[in-house]
Amino acid sequence: MIQGVVDCLFEDEAGLVLLDYKTDRIYMKQWEQAAERHRFQLELYAEALEKVLGKPVDECHVFFFDGGRSVRLR
Repeated sequence: MIQGVVDCLFEDEAGLVLLDYKTDRIYMKQWEQAAERHRFQLELYAEALEKVLGKPVDECHVFFFDGGRSVRLR
């Protein structure tokens, strides 16, 4: 069992996009490594959303406030 809140979910012309905001401090601009730490959480959110909405989540992104950078995980 997990507990969490989806920060942002929207639909564009390509499909559903899941966006999660993070306040992690990113050292030496290692954005991809930092995003990978959150992959499991976003994959669980995507799986739950797909079951509830009956549509696939086409993209998952992590947005880091530290640096204003987004990393696509899916």
